[in-house]
Amino acid sequence: MECQGGALICGPPTSTPTSRRVHINLVYANASCSITNQHGEIFQLVRGEPWDAEDPLVTQRPTFFSKNPVQARTSVRGGGIVEVVEQATRAPGEKRNMA
Repeated sequence: MECQGGALICGPPTSTPTSRRVHINLVYANASCSITNQHGEIFQLVRGEPWDAEDPLVTQRPTFFSKNPVQARTSVRGGGIVEVVEQATRAPGEKRNMA
């Protein structure tokens, strides 16, 4: 698997005539909880878990998902899983859209 800018490309790392690669836009679960779809089926969400943005559960219950990761695994900063925090202040030289 390869991850390219918030998208997951599933398939073998090398292409063969029978291999298939699929581009999937990702969203991330905002919380660890159980939710139901429109048919009453129960699904377990794990905070930070990636989901296909076009999955029916995601489109039916969008408030449970975010386009930005809520946590990340790291081997530095004490290791393990860290919460991802939005940068509130502009970095030197960074231009922001103020519209």
